Amino acid sequence: MWPPSNDAEVEAALLRVANSNQWVEGPETEALEAELADYSGAKHTAAVANGTMAIQAALAGFGIGRNSGVLVPAYTFTGSVLPIVNLGANPIFVDVDPDTFNVTRTSVAQALRFAEQFGFEVSAAVIVDLFGLVVDDDVFELLADEPIAVLEDACQAVGAAKVGNRADATVYSFNHTKPLAGGEGGAVVTDNPDIDLAVRRWRRFGEYPFDTAGRTYETVGTGTNAKISEFAAAATRVALTRLDDHNAHARRAGAYLSERLDGLVSTPKIPEGADHVFHKYRVYGKGFDDPALAAPRTRWVERPVAYHSMFDAYRYGNEYIGALAVANHSWCLGSEPYPLWTVTDEVLDLWISDVAAYHNTGPWYGFAPNGMETNR
Repeated sequence: MWPPSNDAEVEAALLRVANSNQWVEGPETEALEAELADYSGAKHTAAVANGTMAIQAALAGFGIGRNSGVLVPAYTFTGSVLPIVNLGANPIFVDVDPDTFNVTRTSVAQALRFAEQFGFEVSAAVIVDLFGLVVDDDVFELLADEPIAVLEDACQAVGAAKVGNRADATVYSFNHTKPLAGGEGGAVVTDNPDIDLAVRRWRRFGEYPFDTAGRTYETVGTGTNAKISEFAAAATRVALTRLDDHNAHARRAGAYLSERLDGLVSTPKIPEGADHVFHKYRVYGKGFDDPALAAPRTRWVERPVAYHSMFDAYRYGNEYIGALAVANHSWCLGSEPYPLWTVTDEVLDLWISDVAAYHNTGPWYGFAPNGMETNR
């Protein structure tokens, strides 16, 4: 994970901050914002404390508040949904394709019809590039015809092709397991100066202007304290110079796993032309709680949190067949200590060996994403 220990470049960056006596709102943050905007091909970047805060800041910048309706995948990490609820808005869940784990043009259109039928006014959509697989362009094309703000949650897909400039704003995470890992942090990337200004104001108690030397303490809107630390900004700057290499390593690892695991488990499906940076490598197989999986589960298998009480509270009787299929029948190779961009060939071979041994423990029933059980 990142930042690594005994890395001279990271240590020098952190020491630079320690000696500067400015641990927030300093030159490292400003430099990171400029470098990340340039990398993303965007006009503005505002760094914040973490990816979840980035989502909430962006939604607040969109004007989302009490009783607003916000589309969000029915299967995602909790951090994509909490900001909606924290702002007093209503999450309107969108089912996912069990092949890709992402929302589709069809499922988004269905969610919009549902919202209209039940009287919800949809003000925004959070589109998540889950596990590092980029959502199809046709989802954004559909939403471009709707009078709603669109936020791309690319926290798990930083550096993937097309990410960064196809929504009203895009959010990144710098969490230590993410592709762009600086320990902890996040950012909102946008071409819209009004959104950028709103995010900067929101991360600093709603204050404006921002001049720390002549601070007026005048609050002109809602906000919180969500500033990124200079230490995290400095570490993330180093990580940004290595991001393309990290993603290339993860792509190679994902391709290697898919080749070697074919026929043992149902491997990730990547639509033609789509980019996948494999923040997580998720497969279908036996039940996650199967006793035969006990040994690898303690070492490196995980099921990321996706099912939570908010899902029941806001599902409005919908079934969300795709999301429930993923939640009940799939699991990840790798876990927080083992993001794919850090994993060596030796560890990959260990995972493959464990899956093969698990496969050979007795009758094995693979789960087909269409909901049909198949004895393989």
